[in-house]
Amino acid sequence: MCHNAYMAEAAGPRDGAGIDARFESAMRGLWVAFQPIVSTRRRCTYGYEAFLRTDGEPTLSAPGELARAAERLGHARALGRAVRARIAETAASNADALLFVHVHANDLDDFELYSSTSPLSKVARRVVLQITERHALDDVTGLLTKVKKLRALGFRIAIDELGEAHGLSSLSRLEPDVVKLAASLVRDVDRFSRKLCVVRSLVSLCCHELEMSLVCEGVETAAERDALADAGCDLMQGCLFGGPGRELTSAAG
Repeated sequence: MCHNAYMAEAAGPRDGAGIDARFESAMRGLWVAFQPIVSTRRRCTYGYEAFLRTDGEPTLSAPGELARAAERLGHARALGRAVRARIAETAASNADALLFVHVHANDLDDFELYSSTSPLSKVARRVVLQITERHALDDVTGLLTKVKKLRALGFRIAIDELGEAHGLSSLSRLEPDVVKLAASLVRDVDRFSRKLCVVRSLVSLCCHELEMSLVCEGVETAAERDALADAGCDLMQGCLFGGPGRELTSAAG
């Protein structure tokens, strides 16, 4: 099963001496994986979601552990900048790719994110900033003003995991360009009529009434894909179409 967030729940790095050295080692081995997002209607790749990875330190290699260690050590800002710089390098060498980049509360308080000369800002027209952790956004001062500044730079805004991390209030509060539907609503959607009814309602609300794009995360089977397509969903992401990898590969499935 795929895990669609580099801040996913996982056991934190073990306590004790050496965490600084292990973090530095992990940073030296930092890389970014990309998972395709597909348009099932057009049978093509729509974009790619970026995920944090490291080969530098085994104890910090599981999803979420490196980011958690960065917060513990006070290095979350440095980690965010390093990840964004690597994503910008990929964007520069793949001129047609649309990239989805995770943005957390710590990132929204980093002035570098709003600089027109930052690496990611230079490719902003091809970047969707994917806002996670709804509960942490309440602590961000001037959130809506900051989102407006990001849009002025050319970034598009997405909210992650609607129906789990985000509720419907985020649609009116952030007015995202893209909404990503939580995998918990997608899983076994072909088998549960109530889930399918919820998805249909969200497609109608987001795509038709609010004119937002909607991406269904966590699609793992052809039956789920077909049920979602019948419900009006076009954009999908999940193991059925390919997991995160080092290269920007075309989707299968």
